[in-house]
Amino acid sequence: MKQKAFTLIELLVVIFIIALLLAVLAPSARNIFRLSQRNICSSNVHQLSLGWASYLSNSQGKLVGGSTGTGQWVDTGDNAQAAMNGLIYQYTQEVSIYHCPSDSVHWRTYSVCASMNGERWDGIPFAETSTTIKDIGWQMVFVEENDNRGYNVGSWIVEPKECNRNRWVDYVANFHDKGDNVGFADGHAEYWRWIDDRTIYASKNFIFFYPDDANPDLEKVRSAYFCGQ
Repeated sequence: MKQKAFTLIELLVVIFIIALLLAVLAPSARNIFRLSQRNICSSNVHQLSLGWASYLSNSQGKLVGGSTGTGQWVDTGDNAQAAMNGLIYQYTQEVSIYHCPSDSVHWRTYSVCASMNGERWDGIPFAETSTTIKDIGWQMVFVEENDNRGYNVGSWIVEPKECNRNRWVDYVANFHDKGDNVGFADGHAEYWRWIDDRTIYASKNFIFFYPDDANPDLEKVRSAYFCGQ
């Protein structure tokens, strides 16, 4: 018995159905990929925060240096050796957690808040010991950073509301669907989605010192950045 071949119309219909299925499934695949990257980053921040907390528990309450360089949480440089030379590497033991998979520019994605014994900036308050942290579960320590000047140098900086300058100093990284992962002093991590368009604008355009009055994102950051200080 002779087998009937596909007609041109039937073949075109099959191709159309396959193309339609791919068009429907492609956005879902991209969303799954982005969510996977966000989850890996969240795990990185969680592990770094645990390493930071472990150092704290073994240093009689003294916070690890939050900038970059000798005697800091990471050494100077944007490479694995800088991470391994840092003071919390003994508790993390994994260089891959210093990099977010959504970050295509820097080897080290994460920075420590300047308020956590980091870079000294224009008289902003900073903690050197755990006794000044009133709510360890709401004290920001690690943030994602996207410094366009090169590798992420020093600490990530925000000024307190009391300085009467409603502005960002450093902008947010904005790596994950208008949001970033944040690590806290008790070791846990959270995903924060930015809700003000001005936050995203400053991030996309790499604008330092962006003026931002009544921005709920900035207020949220300040409340956790200067927790108890």
